[in-house]
Amino acid sequence: MISQSRSDPTVKVSSTIQSIYPNEKRNTSDDVNTHKRTFGQLAEVENATGHSQSRESDTSILEKQKQSRFKLYETPKSQFENSLAKNGISNEEEPLKQITARKELIQSPENEGRYNNAQKTKAPLSELEQSQLLAEQVNAMTPSHANMDCERVTDQTDLVDAMNRRSEAVESRVESEIDRKQDEECLITVERLINMWNDSSQLPSCSEKYIISLLFYVSVKLADKEKILRSNVKMPNEIEEKIMKEFDNLKERLKTEELQSGFVENIIERCSVYLKDKSWNNALIDLRKLLKEVRPLDTQELIRLVAKANDAAKLIKGKEIILLLAGTGAGKSTTIHFLGGSTMAETIVQRMYYIAPITIKNPDLQKITTTPFVKSGTRYISPVTINFKDIGGSSSDSVILCNTPGFEDTSGPEVDIANGIGIVKAIRTCKSVRPVVLISYRSIGDRCTGVKDLAHMLVGLIPGIKDNIKTFSYLFTKFPKKERSPINALLNNISDELRDEEKLDTSFTRFL
Repeated sequence: MISQSRSDPTVKVSSTIQSIYPNEKRNTSDDVNTHKRTFGQLAEVENATGHSQSRESDTSILEKQKQSRFKLYETPKSQFENSLAKNGISNEEEPLKQITARKELIQSPENEGRYNNAQKTKAPLSELEQSQLLAEQVNAMTPSHANMDCERVTDQTDLVDAMNRRSEAVESRVESEIDRKQDEECLITVERLINMWNDSSQLPSCSEKYIISLLFYVSVKLADKEKILRSNVKMPNEIEEKIMKEFDNLKERLKTEELQSGFVENIIERCSVYLKDKSWNNALIDLRKLLKEVRPLDTQELIRLVAKANDAAKLIKGKEIILLLAGTGAGKSTTIHFLGGSTMAETIVQRMYYIAPITIKNPDLQKITTTPFVKSGTRYISPVTINFKDIGGSSSDSVILCNTPGFEDTSGPEVDIANGIGIVKAIRTCKSVRPVVLISYRSIGDRCTGVKDLAHMLVGLIPGIKDNIKTFSYLFTKFPKKERSPINALLNNISDELRDEEKLDTSFTRFL
């Protein structure tokens, strides 16, 4: 049961809670070459008229340079506008949103019918990607952006080189983002190696067994020697031969189990090429997609996560805790580090800014990881004991902060299920719970759907929430300075705009 006391030490800590934050790749060589030819033609024209320009006044020369720069800017700008009109898009930010949605449809169809629809979607997807690249180029070439460089160029050739460098920088940024996502997907840890080996060893002959086995051996090809040694798994002498043998077994099992949908066949064809070419990263990514298709729920991982949730429940039994609740990416791990006395600083990881712990004083916080990525770094409920004296307090009391995975975490349904079990057990076994709900500025969504989704989630998870609503505290994160003052008005607007069916849910309305 959720309880609250004025002498409860959790109140002291929760009173310190505050907002702590300041505020692909595709072949584009044809387009780049087109712009280079355009730039080259303009340069030739400029050189041909060089003698006549030398007799003109300085004002006339500057005026012609401005006109040339405007022509260079107008070429991609016109192409971008035509591309938007062709695809029926009026908002310049819309291509990027549609790219994300359509890639998800193409890469993760649930059945063959959706796969066929996805195939039809590929053509407009490539057009959207082209539109996005043109948008980047236009932004880089706008006079306001180009003036700093253009003021320093002495002739048209220098201007051409400057614009070409900007185009190359745009492509490099897109490639870097794709590489970052692939690195994140191909992350290999000792724990993953051990789990894959154990899971494949325990399963009977089936497609799931052979996919996990392939994932293990491909991961071994990518992992460093230290991780392989720490896994304590005996490796075969010829791993590549073992990989091809397991791949043949997989194809046979897929036929036997009648799992040969269009999506599956497409992945098998690609994996065959990747494995022969020893393109281990690409093979690993596709094998993981195939495993999700064949095995929607990872029961072995679910058992492991529930066991860790049970261990956490034992640690907090009969104690007073602060339970942090939020969606993925709201900043729960970062907040716990801040409240636990870690030294925080703005950090750049793969060209993304985020607040990270630099110095960690509390040993319990070593297991709490922070990340700027969409995928959560927390997979099960984790208690952290904080002594008030260690963070500058005068009291010898302590409190336990409990970190939880984000709701609807992208790691999979196993994390969501284990998270729900862990939260319920925490509420039932500890002496008192003070829930702290984190609401991120980025997660609010259009018409505040993010806040309402979180409210529905908590109402369904915590029984009798309306009777204990006063024990809840709220922490708003990542809000820009200008958006902090209107927070109360924003929440009031959500309550005023509820649909009739939402107003009938008293627990939901009380929570808001």
